[in-house]
Amino acid sequence: MLKGSSLSRNGGRLNYHVSGLDGTTQKVMWDAMFAGGLPQPEDPHPNAPGLKVTDTEVTEMLGNFDCVVTVTYGTSEETQPGGGGSGTGTIEVDSSIVMVKTEIDFDGSPIRVIYNPGNPALRPPIGHSVNVAGGDRAMGATVDQFVPMVTVRVLRVEDNAPLAKAKKFVGRVNSKVLFDADDKQAYLCSRIAGTRNTSTTSKYNVTYEFLAPEDGWLRVAGYIDPTTSRLVEKNIGQITKFATRPRIRMDNDQAFQDQSENGLTIVRVQGLADFDELNLPTL
Repeated sequence: MLKGSSLSRNGGRLNYHVSGLDGTTQKVMWDAMFAGGLPQPEDPHPNAPGLKVTDTEVTEMLGNFDCVVTVTYGTSEETQPGGGGSGTGTIEVDSSIVMVKTEIDFDGSPIRVIYNPGNPALRPPIGHSVNVAGGDRAMGATVDQFVPMVTVRVLRVEDNAPLAKAKKFVGRVNSKVLFDADDKQAYLCSRIAGTRNTSTTSKYNVTYEFLAPEDGWLRVAGYIDPTTSRLVEKNIGQITKFATRPRIRMDNDQAFQDQSENGLTIVRVQGLADFDELNLPTL
């Protein structure tokens, strides 16, 4: 081992002098990384068994045929066989905002644009609904709105490629509790990805990604009056709001619309799946 080697509780680097190589610089560097006697991927550190080899790289050329090879150690996630194993892994929680269209303002009132040809100076106050008076012409309007989006990612090492799981779960919403007690049907699996360095390891670094928008994944459809080509008057402004706070009762995981909401119906636009097979860690 050479000067520059290091060790900490969470990782380490061991530098080796590899000599006796032959060929072009590129070939010398390649052969140096796989020289006999060097630690192999997943080998434990000689003095810290909890650290395992995560990478090997040529960090310096010593002349034309000698190299310094640096072996990097890090904490190794427990390898997860096939469908998920013991439910360990690294969890990332992120939040952002996404833009949606809305027909209601911040307090749930329908957005209306008022025009009165006989009162050109009409200036309704910002952020409040306006009563339609005599001579006023009113119509609904749609504007952009930013709403919160929570993203949860799980990262871990697995034995197998996640192709079958990607086909089965991406685009589905959790039918059961996933990360905490209140998240039933809250998360859509948006991504399952795995990477593998075929030259150094047979393991896959797998990422699972789940999205939970403020509006949830149930949507509301409304009856359009054929004479006006609009929603029924009492439902104007509710079509978006009820996607967030619909009057829904849940019986055996089925959504039922409150009968008082005549002209609106609950729609499930994403299929459900049981993510227990993935055996993901909880928050």
